[in-house]
Amino acid sequence: MLRSLISFQNHEERCPYKIVQCPSINCNVKLARNLIEEHLATACLWKIVTCQFCNDNHPKSQEHVSN
Repeated sequence: MLRSLISFQNHEERCPYKIVQCPSINCNVKLARNLIEEHLATACLWKIVTCQFCNDNHPKSQEHVSN
């Protein structure tokens, strides 16, 4: 019984379909673990990025817009 509990816990820690919180601070999105990488690359507005204009780090949602 203990072995199956440990096996279940190990599975939960790495299951690609488990719903998890986005690791970005202030992002409240929850999605399957296997979608986190894509979310961070394309959709997360709270991912920290380096501005190409001023080289400051800030959330993607506060990105400068060139004119």
